[in-house]
Parts: sequence; C-alpha cells; structure tokens
Amino acid sequence: MTNTTATMLPTTSAGQLPGTTDQRVTRRGNALRLVIASVAMLACATFAAVPYLIPGVEARARTAEADGRLTELLLFDTLRFPLAMLLALGLLLIAARVEKVRLRDYFGYVRAPQARGALLTTTIAAATVTALAAGLAHLTGWDAGRGGVGDTAGIPLVLMLLYGVSRAFLLQGIQEEWWFRGFAFRGHRQRPWFVLITTTVVFTALHLSSSGGQETATERVLYLVLPLGMGLWAGVERWCTGTVWGAVGVHGGIHTGLIVPALLGWGLGPTTWLVVGVALCVAAVARLLVRRPWADHRL
Repeated sequence: MTNTTATMLPTTSAGQLPGTTDQRVTRRGNALRLVIASVAMLACATFAAVPYLIPGVEARARTAEADGRLTELLLFDTLRFPLAMLLALGLLLIAARVEKVRLRDYFGYVRAPQARGALLTTTIAAATVTALAAGLAHLTGWDAGRGGVGDTAGIPLVLMLLYGVSRAFLLQGIQEEWWFRGFAFRGHRQRPWFVLITTTVVFTALHLSSSGGQETATERVLYLVLPLGMGLWAGVERWCTGTVWGAVGVHGGIHTGLIVPALLGWGLGPTTWLVVGVALCVAAVARLLVRRPWADHRL
C-alpha cells in the first residue's frame, strides 16, 4: 500500500508537492494543488452515484419514480450522499501521508469548539443571506416558471428537509470545501490574496458544467455569479476563522438557503442567480473589511 500511495502524487525530497515550501507557495505548486482539487472534487461527487451501478438498483429506482414512490427514492439518495465525503477523507489521508503532513494542515489549526462555532455561525449567516436574496429576486417575478422541485405530494416535509440539508453538506459542502479551502488553500498564510483569488476563480470555472437549470450558453455564464459569490465568501471565512469548517458552513448554508425558495415554489433562474451571487459577494467583502484578517498574524 505504501509504494502505491506514494506514487499517486509527485513530491519533492521534503515530501511536499512540487513548487511548495514551508516559506512560500509558487505558482506551479498552487496550480498543481488546484488541478488535484478539481479532479478529486468531481470524482468524489461522482462516487456518490456508485450504488446505482449495483445490478438492479437503477431499475428499481426508475420503477419507484414511475410508480410515484418518491419517498423511497428520496430516502435512497439521502443515504448515498455520505459516500462523497468518505472518499474525500480517504484521498486526503493519502495526500497528507504523501506530503508528510497532518489533516489539520489542510483543515486549520483551531480547537474543536471554535470549529463548531465557525460552522454554525457561517451556516446561519449564509442561509439567511441566500434566502433573503432569493426572496428579493422573487419579488421581481422575472424567474416565474423557472426551476422548482416538481411534484412533492406525499413526501414528508421532514424527509425533504433531510434530503436538502444532506445534499448541501454531505454531497457538496464538506467534500468540496475540504478540497478547495482545505487542500488547495495551503500556503494562504504566506500568500493569502493569491490563494484566495486562484481558488475562487478555479472553483467558479468548474461550475460551467453544473446543471442548475441553465437553458442557454448565456445563462451558463450568468449562473457563474452564484458559485463566484459562494467561493469568494467560503475562502474569506477560511481565512478569517482559521478553519475549513467556516468555509463548509458558507457552502452548505447557501445550498440550505436555496431550499426555501424551492419548497415555496419560487422561480429559480438567472435573476435569482445574479441577485444571490451579488449578495454573497457583498457579504464576503463586508466580512473582510470588518475582520481584516491580513492584520492578524495568527491567520
């Protein structure tokens, strides 16, 4: 096992990725981290669909959908979401072993109570900002008839909320932030602005392939404002709180906030993406100006 894992990532003699040192992060090292984070993030998200490869599972799911047994289908999907997080954890353990570091070198050096506090506060803040911004977009009426969750008759509200929150954190928020505001964020103490900008740009660009209800090429570009705000605020919280869990809270909180308009039947289209995305960017900038992490040498 040792020989196999040691060859998965190229390293220097110090056990680090090429282009990185204890003192500074070079463009080459940063680029390599971003490539690895991008591939790994997509692989982990895809891994959650592995249960459908089990013989008979996909056919049963289609039958359940056709028969209107949506509760069964929703419960199955909810249970498979943790697979993405588990694969991410396994891969990060391998990466840490190759680099001769610990997971806390990726996740941040804060105590558990502080990490939990950061997760809770950023989740609440992000969910609130997102829901309010979506409500503002709804008032325009420009997204009427767009998006929605379809027919939810007979599905318990508790299950829908469980599905939404599980998807927000277990499938998306946790593993994606572990990679982008954890693994790829190493070196931010030496070059914070460089790492913040590059991780945000790459994270945003990856969402060109997202399926968020875009209907045209123009809408695919407009949609990017949403992940731009998400990535920027998540990166800012990683910097300000000193822990990846602050970023996880932002990411999961935004998706959780979007559950509100979905359940209320509000349209989710270009107007919502733009209004919510801009609101997230404003929140990120406000957080930076208030916290001023560049003046705190502990961060």
